[in-house]
Formats: sequence, structure tokens, C-alpha cells
Amino acid sequence: MSMLKAFGIIALIEATSFFALIIGMFFKYVVDASWGETAVRTIGQIHGFLVVIYIALLFLNHVQRKWPVRKTLIDFIAVAIPFAGFWVGKKAFEEDRLATNSSNPSAA
Repeated sequence: MSMLKAFGIIALIEATSFFALIIGMFFKYVVDASWGETAVRTIGQIHGFLVVIYIALLFLNHVQRKWPVRKTLIDFIAVAIPFAGFWVGKKAFEEDRLATNSSNPSAA
């Protein structure tokens, strides 16, 4: 698996965990569910871990693929925007597919 594909997978998982965190916060603060605090703490820790992995893979791909600083900054900012990780993951998969097809024409 390429580092770019790993970045795409983590971007999708991170975006999903962000969504789960938003839902957990709704139950904690709006519904005042008794389990909301535990859910937010647990999901928040998982989400934070995924953000660290996302940023590490982002910068590794930046160096390896010689991405422009602008692209890296956009993807860095996207980690803080709900659902933007889905867009980043989709773009990473597209770029990986194009790179794979251009390096191995018989795989197309």
C-alpha cells in the first residue's frame, strides 16, 4: 500500500471520527445524556490520535511527492473542518490511482 493510499484511508477514518465526536457532543450538551461525557472523552481521544496520524502522513506525502506548500496547507486546514476529510481522502485516492496507472500502464 502506498503512503498516499494510507493517507486517504486515514483522512476518511478521521472525518468519520469527527462526525462521531459531533454526535457525541450533541448527546452530551444538548440531550444531556448520562453516557455523553464518556462517549465524548473516548471518541475525542481516538479522534485526536487519528489527527496526529493524518498530519504525520500529510507531511510525509508532502516530502515524498514534492507537493506544493499550498496543497499541503489546504489539506492541513481541512483536518479542522467537519467532513473536509472525506474530500481530502477522495482526492488522495484519485491521485494514487493516477500515479499507479502512470507508473504501470498494464494495470489500467
